[in-house]
Amino acid sequence: MPNNPAPRRRWYQFRLSTWFVLVAILAWWMVCGPLYSWIEISRTGTPVVITSTAEGYISPTHRTLTKHGPDANGQIALIKYRRGFNRRLIWPPLALATFVGWKAAWGMFERRRAIRSETH
Repeated sequence: MPNNPAPRRRWYQFRLSTWFVLVAILAWWMVCGPLYSWIEISRTGTPVVITSTAEGYISPTHRTLTKHGPDANGQIALIKYRRGFNRRLIWPPLALATFVGWKAAWGMFERRRAIRSETH
């Protein structure tokens, strides 16, 4: 049998534990909710029953929503919302970038150690 060296890998191959972490980060991102959501701007009272809802457009990309209804004391209460970026979605991509950066740095460290061990 000829003594053939192992073929070189064409791209980085992840270990099973790495795949578990990547899938967990993806699941975390999916659980955080939609990309855009309604963000409360102002509130005057807490309506017990929503009697009407009005939707408005500031521009094609900015929408507002106002909910009217009586509060527990019978006063008119309203809540104003605007459509905005879901801030909870910032953390999963940051965790993903940190994890991928750590894996890349660790891979470069291991490669450098392998090259040094071959030369000595």
